Amino acid sequence: MKTVFALNRLPCVILISMFGIMGTANLVFCATADATEQNSQTSVSKEAAEDEEEAPMLEASRAEAREATEWAARTFDSWFGDIPFEQGGKVSRGRVRFRTVWRENDDVDVKLRFRARMELPNLKDKAYVIIGRENKDNLVRDTPEGFIEQQHLFERTDSDDEAFFAGLGFKVLDQLSFSVGLRDLYKPYTKARYGYEWTFLEDYRADFRETVFWVLDDGFGSTTTLHAERMLTPTLSLGWHGSGTVSEEDDGLDWSTSLGTYKNFDVNRQLSLEILANGDTGDDVNVREYGVLTQWRQPLYHDWFFGEASVGYYWEREEIEDAREGKWALGFGVEMLF
Repeated sequence: MKTVFALNRLPCVILISMFGIMGTANLVFCATADATEQNSQTSVSKEAAEDEEEAPMLEASRAEAREATEWAARTFDSWFGDIPFEQGGKVSRGRVRFRTVWRENDDVDVKLRFRARMELPNLKDKAYVIIGRENKDNLVRDTPEGFIEQQHLFERTDSDDEAFFAGLGFKVLDQLSFSVGLRDLYKPYTKARYGYEWTFLEDYRADFRETVFWVLDDGFGSTTTLHAERMLTPTLSLGWHGSGTVSEEDDGLDWSTSLGTYKNFDVNRQLSLEILANGDTGDDVNVREYGVLTQWRQPLYHDWFFGEASVGYYWEREEIEDAREGKWALGFGVEMLF
């Protein structure tokens, strides 16, 4: 009974806080844009004044999300021992993300996700708790988040693709971790992840990740992810991502790939341009869609509230008898870290 109450209360508070974020986002975005047009001294003083006026709603939303998550963490921690939460307990990697997408000849699609990691004193050095609402592929299959966001922009996803979850994570070695939990709050899952990253020739970086997973009713599967990056200049990079999943649920290899350039500006601002494609070798149409995507991301308030805008053009084909059709897609989102 306590478990259900704890997990139900948290999403409600997150949703309430998101309404505050949505109501403040436009004001903060305009304030940020106006501030960048002034010289550095005027910009700093003006932005500080505007922060004082606009901060209450946004700061309250963030505080509410953190308090709700810490409340859940204290509840979970009390089940495993008598050590007070103040002795080493904390909430980290918390985030709430709201995104809306428009596709040509389609309805507007809205997604709300959140995730947080809890370090519990009574499980210290043994395990940590993770809770949230995520895309099922990102949660269990360990599909890279970048591919999930790209597919969300180009391909409409149902609400059934999103799931509440709660789980325990165990770090066995520096490169090896294991987790077990409940998806949709009733369907057990487990996965083991091995990752390795290396840098060579100064400007080159690569990483490899292998995840083996199991989900009730869906069976076993494995996801392989590769990423390679070259720094062209201190602020410009060229990157390639590739991911493939085989599972008992699928008939073939579910794959995604992208090649892009990424330009970093001051204060966590980034502009990206990517060519991407995805598909499934088990389908009649092996390449579901391919396209071009550009995205801009920047902080809207301090270093914990971000906004992003995406524009893409893609060619999709669902059935073998269909002609491939080109469509526009637009996406806007905000993300709050806590």
